[in-house]
Amino acid sequence: MTTANKFPDKDELKRLARNFVKERIDSLERDVVYCLQPPFAPFPAILYCLATIDLFGALRVGQVLTIDPVTKKRIHIDTAGNSKSYMELFMGYTTQQSELIIKIFRHKMVHIAQPQPIFSHNSKTVTWRYVHENTPDHLILKDLPTDSKIWIKSDWSVEIDQVFTLGITQLMEDIRDSVLRHGGYLDQLDINYDNLLDKFQKAVIEVYTP
Repeated sequence: MTTANKFPDKDELKRLARNFVKERIDSLERDVVYCLQPPFAPFPAILYCLATIDLFGALRVGQVLTIDPVTKKRIHIDTAGNSKSYMELFMGYTTQQSELIIKIFRHKMVHIAQPQPIFSHNSKTVTWRYVHENTPDHLILKDLPTDSKIWIKSDWSVEIDQVFTLGITQLMEDIRDSVLRHGGYLDQLDINYDNLLDKFQKAVIEVYTP
């Protein structure tokens, strides 16, 4: 059977899509809750959240593989850009919020296993913090008092201007709600808004291509 004929019945494709998506959301919710119990594993929880955003970003554009299965050549995929678009379009995040999540958490945790303690943003030195439970500071970039510092050792400190807070539970809930809420990803997938169902089909075929 050719890839074009794998889903001759649109209802069958919709059922597969709903089951696939709900399975990922159930797994995310279950694992994040588990990670946030003693003795606590916040970084795996954050990584799984970011990986799930990457997945839905890929499903939204219909592109998962970075290697062409026919030519075996590498394909450039703007994974971070796809994730950023998903956060803004479906999770309701601002451009600044999505950029900070990618810059602070996604890039560094993928490549060096933990976020960089400080970084530059709009000519200011910024640090970050995560919170397990819900917090009104979720995704807020807050100014710090003058002369705030991070101490690396007793004779070495760095002045910081702002702090960005990530609520891990809220991030998971934001992802879940982006999919399950009225008008969310599943609703738009069901009506094939912006060809989302067709793009899902293309992406899922890539997922199961050896």
